Amino acid sequence: MNELELNWQYVDDTVMGGVSQGSVERDGEAVVLKGLVSLENQGGFIQAQALLPQQIDYRQFSGLWVECEGDGHEYVMSLKTSDLWMPWQSYRTSMNISERGVIYLPFEAFKPYRTASGLNVALLEKFAILAIGEARSVHLKIFNAGLY
Repeated sequence: MNELELNWQYVDDTVMGGVSQGSVERDGEAVVLKGLVSLENQGGFIQAQALLPQQIDYRQFSGLWVECEGDGHEYVMSLKTSDLWMPWQSYRTSMNISERGVIYLPFEAFKPYRTASGLNVALLEKFAILAIGEARSVHLKIFNAGLY
């Protein structure tokens, strides 16, 4: 397993008028996504997002892995590629995350979201973990991520 050095950034629905609030902060050995997702004003998400290194040939790998610990809720894993033009387009998969562990995300599990094109891993740019679509508090620890 190849570990990636990712610089996680916080993004929320305020870019589209929503009122969700949160942060991404370093806490010891983990990066923590925390906050409140609100469905008001057509909103409904907070996310931890990272740019993927561009010097890697992602076609040599089967997928991503993430060591994380959640609050028992569903999270959406999202990939963006350079051929997507609109900010709402992505490739997604989801799962419930509770106790600390490593989850494996095969590239083939990521399905097109608001795009007709399939995932081209040679064009990967961003990876994100979202709490979306449900008004709730969020607490997700991300310890490590990488490729397998």
